[in-house]
Amino acid sequence: MPFLHMLPDVGMNYTFNRPLLDGTSAARLKELSAITPRIKDYDSWYRVWLEVAKKAEADKRWLDAASYYHGAEFYLPAGDVRNGLYDDFARTWALGMKDVAGYERIAIPYPGGNLPGFRLQGKRKERSTLIFTGGYDSFVGEFYNFLLPLTELGITVIAKVGDWVVTPRIGKPVEINALWYNALRIMSAFAERLGKPDSFSAPAEAARRSFARFVRPDGEGLYNVIDGPNGEDASIRPNQIFAASLPYSPLSSDDQARVVRVLQSPSSHRVRFALAGVRQPWIPSGLWRRRPGMRWWLSPGSRLGLAAWTVHPGCVQATQRRRWLCWSL
Repeated sequence: MPFLHMLPDVGMNYTFNRPLLDGTSAARLKELSAITPRIKDYDSWYRVWLEVAKKAEADKRWLDAASYYHGAEFYLPAGDVRNGLYDDFARTWALGMKDVAGYERIAIPYPGGNLPGFRLQGKRKERSTLIFTGGYDSFVGEFYNFLLPLTELGITVIAKVGDWVVTPRIGKPVEINALWYNALRIMSAFAERLGKPDSFSAPAEAARRSFARFVRPDGEGLYNVIDGPNGEDASIRPNQIFAASLPYSPLSSDDQARVVRVLQSPSSHRVRFALAGVRQPWIPSGLWRRRPGMRWWLSPGSRLGLAAWTVHPGCVQATQRRRWLCWSL
């Protein structure tokens, strides 16, 4: 199933595609295509998804209903309404999977209760066991159709919802949007080089204009997250360095320079230690052990150094600046 461009908002469009990519998308495409004109914002997103979820449940299309309840809760703030929709998902998912051969529902002991999960036994000779952990915004059941083919290879799958969230960031994170703009520009460049129609320049320009919302009016770099449950998150985190260091930056040269200045300022010493790849007590030890890539993408020799190289003209000056960023922390 191809990735479909159904909604103008790139974040909503990605989320809209999630229930279409699980191997049963053909049966849902017509139904969901009909609702796209009614989705204008987060409020209408919730109302429309809830409507189709209730209709699917009334028709006893349990798995469709479960997927749509997941859609309805996706952009809601934490609270009783969102928790209730998770319960609706779990209830309809259980009904849909009740008589499915090979699907074993499990509950993994955890302080204060259990983590929901399922087990799929590998077929023929068992070769290995895969333990799959869903992310912060996922319901573990949505991964069933992706994981099922592994059993044909003799792999037993144990899937669960994660028990540890490093940094919950509900909304639109700065680096994800910077990476999206960069990807669109790269695809546009490929299209030009290959002599193909360029369908990427227009959405790239729209993304660049929208990215201006991340620029803080006080000149102190970028917002960490926008459109979160509590509005804009102005905390200074190293993630914003992507916006200044990628080959195609959505920022003006002045805004790129401000990002570098903020991240190398004495008041940002915690962030700069993270950028240097230096383990600090305030960084969760689990993050440091489980995410070795963090030291790469946050090291001054990569992201912060590249950003400094970009915003300081002249090879000598840039090299000197890069050396300072690497060694004066």
